[in-house]
Amino acid sequence: MTITVRKAETQDTKILSVLATEVWLDTYAKDGILKAYADHLLTRYSPAAFRRYLECSATEVLVSCDADLILGYAKLTSGSSNVEQRFGPAEVATLYVRRHHARRGIGGRLLSEALRLATEAGHKSVYVSVYRENHAALAFYQAWGFREIGTKVAQLSNSEVELCILSVSTDRTCR
Repeated sequence: MTITVRKAETQDTKILSVLATEVWLDTYAKDGILKAYADHLLTRYSPAAFRRYLECSATEVLVSCDADLILGYAKLTSGSSNVEQRFGPAEVATLYVRRHHARRGIGGRLLSEALRLATEAGHKSVYVSVYRENHAALAFYQAWGFREIGTKVAQLSNSEVELCILSVSTDRTCR
């Protein structure tokens, strides 16, 4: 397996849509799929949504590949209305790796590249929002030097979901 990380391209949007849906369902829909989940996924992770992300100057989408196979992706956002300025100017808005490819360094390579891009853009720190019950993701970010700086509540269907906000300085060496 030869893993590379590159910027996503327009022809990747369908694959990214499927990959994001798969990982999201694995993470949040453990008891089944609600209509609200389907509505959320078909809006936020559609191929058209990924095309918009690729066209947005405030967003970088990175993919991790093994030849033609996409195994994961990261979305870095900065300076846009989607970034919550109280936590910082740059966010790793999404970092998803297929569960079949977990623990192979794919997430680390994507995060490393996202942090490099944030540093090049002049950002002093990067934050991420992680579902409090996603213990594997929390441990991953903490191993990279991220520290909890706050929490926020997100609405998911008819329930509230607590998110941990973690941040790391881009000028420190992580790992």
